[in-house]
Amino acid sequence: MKLFDYRVVIALALLMLMKITILSPRAGLILLGLIPVLSLIAFFFRISLRSHHDRVTTGEAGMIGMKGRADTEIAPEGTVFIRGELWRARAIIRIAAGESVRVVGVDGLTLEVEPTDKDQAMMNRRVSFLD
Repeated sequence: MKLFDYRVVIALALLMLMKITILSPRAGLILLGLIPVLSLIAFFFRISLRSHHDRVTTGEAGMIGMKGRADTEIAPEGTVFIRGELWRARAIIRIAAGESVRVVGVDGLTLEVEPTDKDQAMMNRRVSFLD
């Protein structure tokens, strides 16, 4: 159990509210109004703390590591479909249309991609200088 679990805090506040309302009805009304406000503050505080531990999801840093599929053949350039958008892409090895890709770098508006299963993709390629 966490030290500041919100359920424990609410239970303690309700117990205090029952004792105070017996002594002074006005104090009970004040506390009754403070409980929802303090609960909202605690809720937003937890959300803000959690957001500091999340991974970057925007910009160049957010694109690296994302997976998608090749919309056209990438030899050495083509287009990929990632997060519902078409992007220009560049790859070191030929990637067939429809193959799964992973972003390894960003150069302006062009993504540098590689097949998600790089070893298998290299084995499936024909070794020829004419390709």
